[in-house]
Amino acid sequence: MRDYVPPKGFGKRGRKRKDPNAPKRPPSAFFVFCSEYRPSVKQQYPGLSIGDCAKKLGEMWSKLSQSEKLPYEEKGQCVLSEAASRSSHKQTNQRKKNETHQCYHDDRDKQTVNTDKS
Repeated sequence: MRDYVPPKGFGKRGRKRKDPNAPKRPPSAFFVFCSEYRPSVKQQYPGLSIGDCAKKLGEMWSKLSQSEKLPYEEKGQCVLSEAASRSSHKQTNQRKKNETHQCYHDDRDKQTVNTDKS
């Protein structure tokens, strides 16, 4: 067992390592609903613990009909598309930065080469 080497991508505990660059999953309709109604539930019941607040939100969610849940599902998909556009914009900016830095380094190398020849 001392010589055992886990397969690539798995750590010591046998779990697959999470890719930090992987895209996030869209929030479920329930999470979108919770983010909208949590402040009002906290205001109505100020002494409620985190778990009890979640139970209250779950009860409210289960009482909604399918047609009432539909807007929250759409909002979850919109949040995902906005996040994807932001991340692609962020990657584009990072590429531009790298190109700028590369140009700077190229110019600096040319200057040192020119001064060496003089």
